[in-house]
Amino acid sequence: MINGNGEIENKEPNKCSELCWYDIDNLPSNMVPCVKKAIENYQDKVEFDNFGW
Repeated sequence: MINGNGEIENKEPNKCSELCWYDIDNLPSNMVPCVKKAIENYQDKVEFDNFGW
């Protein structure tokens, strides 16, 4: 969530270890798999995917 100062806040620390801004070409290895796949699809211009089905 972005607060009134434009900074991200982790409102669910028991579910999420941290929220950070990363360069799209230097993403962390411990991303949620479907989010990682969505970003890869965006970069590869893939408009549809049935990841996980």
